[in-house]
Amino acid sequence: MITYSKFSSLKKITKYFHVAKELQKLSDELARGTDADIDTLEQLLSYLVRSDEKGFVEDIKGILKEKDVRKKFESTHFLYHSIKEYFGYPEPEGKFVGTSADRPHGKYRKNDLVVVLENIRSAFNAGSIIRSCECFGVGKLILAGITPGVENPKVLKTAKGTEDHVTIEMTRELSEVISGLKKKEYIIAGAETGKGSIGITDFIMPEKTAFVFGNEEIGITSDSLKLCDYIVSIKMSGMKNSLNVASAASVFMYEYSKTHFLRTCSE
Repeated sequence: MITYSKFSSLKKITKYFHVAKELQKLSDELARGTDADIDTLEQLLSYLVRSDEKGFVEDIKGILKEKDVRKKFESTHFLYHSIKEYFGYPEPEGKFVGTSADRPHGKYRKNDLVVVLENIRSAFNAGSIIRSCECFGVGKLILAGITPGVENPKVLKTAKGTEDHVTIEMTRELSEVISGLKKKEYIIAGAETGKGSIGITDFIMPEKTAFVFGNEEIGITSDSLKLCDYIVSIKMSGMKNSLNVASAASVFMYEYSKTHFLRTCSE
């Protein structure tokens, strides 16, 4: 434990980073449901008061007095991020996609849905879609063209460990993949906006459905569009007529799951 003499000699930002470290530790302990150690945080609070530091002192006092575990956890979590933001060192965006209520690892049942990503540029989008595929029990994810895969650390950062629970294939020849799916009686639905598309709420999805999502800027390639049985869109009323591809993919997966929901309880 740092002494008051040492603490008082530190720069203000360093003092509060010591506090932030203890807040993060407390937040983790509360989230796990383990006994929370607040002794160090109480000591640091006393140091702040003795040093006549005003910022965040009342917030820390409130956390230490709070009896409700959930409220204590929430206040601790938010104060940690407030301190980091205030001093110009916010947490990276990728850390905000963490999970707080995961089920224990086990064998989960999958559906027949196939998701195809053609030439997705963003590793963040690819990782986010992998995570959504795991959440919705997607049977297979196919990465085509320039779409980054699990060899990319940015993809893994966003996927948050779900990549180990999703069947992922990579291909350069998407036409062959689509042909193979059609031989297995799959309906191929291209996710695109524009004239002639079917609204997703009006689209009747068989169990054997494959959704194709294209590049963030130019969409699905013209060759792949010709191979699609249907063009399906999300009807919107705002100025923008399209969603981020990761958000759109989640909407499509959700609509499929409403029709073909398989329980995801461990077997």
